Amino acid sequence: MFYKLRLDSQPIRLIKSHTITNRAKLLLLNALFYLDKNNMLIGSPKDLMKLLNLGKYDFEEGMKELKRFDLVRKYTKREYMFNPEILHYGDDKHLYILHHKWETQTTRGIRKS
Repeated sequence: MFYKLRLDSQPIRLIKSHTITNRAKLLLLNALFYLDKNNMLIGSPKDLMKLLNLGKYDFEEGMKELKRFDLVRKYTKREYMFNPEILHYGDDKHLYILHHKWETQTTRGIRKS
């Protein structure tokens, strides 16, 4: 299996359009290296700042902006899920599962459709 970067997706076009600040782009690119197979970045904010080699202000402001553009969602207290439209691991079946998790589950439980 391998990771697929989806260059034709809406989130990637958003990143290319210079709408997002460099702080958020840096956080996103650093985080993509550490994602697990479920597009999760796991750890407390303090641990993630150390892992990604970012300062507190850069991490917090970058994460706020990524959340605002719906590129990242806080999944649980220590997990951040990245939009599967950017990058995903595996085949189309796994992408379907990630899309379902992205659309339905949040920190407060299942989303209402």
